[in-house]
Amino acid sequence: QRLPALQGKTIKVLNFANGGYKQPQQLLILSYFLSLGQHFDLVLNIDGFNEVALSNLNVDFGFNVSMPSVQHISPLVGLASRDTVLDLAVARLTLARAQLNERIDRMNRSWLASVYTIREILLRLPAKEFHDAIAQYKKAQKSTSERDGDSLIFSFPPPDAAQSREQALVRVKEQWLQSSMMMRQASEAAGAVYLHVLQPNQYHATERDFTEIERRDYVVAGHDYEPGVKVGYPLLLEAVPELERQGVNFLDATRVFDDERETVYLDACCHYNELGQRQLATFIVEAISEVLADGLGAELPSKLN
Repeated sequence: QRLPALQGKTIKVLNFANGGYKQPQQLLILSYFLSLGQHFDLVLNIDGFNEVALSNLNVDFGFNVSMPSVQHISPLVGLASRDTVLDLAVARLTLARAQLNERIDRMNRSWLASVYTIREILLRLPAKEFHDAIAQYKKAQKSTSERDGDSLIFSFPPPDAAQSREQALVRVKEQWLQSSMMMRQASEAAGAVYLHVLQPNQYHATERDFTEIERRDYVVAGHDYEPGVKVGYPLLLEAVPELERQGVNFLDATRVFDDERETVYLDACCHYNELGQRQLATFIVEAISEVLADGLGAELPSKLN
């Protein structure tokens, strides 16, 4: 309502996010829908965590960092090699993820603070089961015998065995940078504004003073995702000047929770509770307002309704 060109308009949000996706999957999704003729006025890309945390797990399991996460690729490998042990672990992980997402959705639909608090407490069990399923999956993956490449029904790029973990994450940074620049180019060619947001995560050190609940339950030393974030986030931030030189509207949201004294995280992975979601959303909306005001002023696309 503060922007004259938006007054009286209805904002329609199309959500193309998928759990576990990472670059270049966002780029592929955007390209796909643009090829279908989907109209966008603004393309918002919120990422960072999956790129470094899940790509780091790809390194651990011997998959190229450019491929989708090991949680997506391994089931295909297990199917091709008829690995029933891995299949069972994947099934358990899939079920645990679905149950966790269902609990999160139910909690976020709670209007009463008391109900929300109770559901947040009840969420701890499915969150623990989800992380136990990840651990069981990793155990099954590591215990699987060496597969015969000729028996697989598909092939994909092998990892560079000579690369260190940091070198692999440098490659992740380069792909993240290139994918974002291509998303900007595709968006602007289609008449849309592009905004790239680097999301906050508890394993990336900032000035945030964690609450007792967060320190106890949600910031876990030695967590599987910790190494990728600690090494990877500084690398991503190193690439920000280049993104900005290439004309990308970029928003560093990693410190958005630094002044908040209440709990904002929901689990030991990366998810936020309702307070965290609202704070991040508000931060992003303010940035969108500035980007639209600076970039388009009163001349927003006529299809915006």
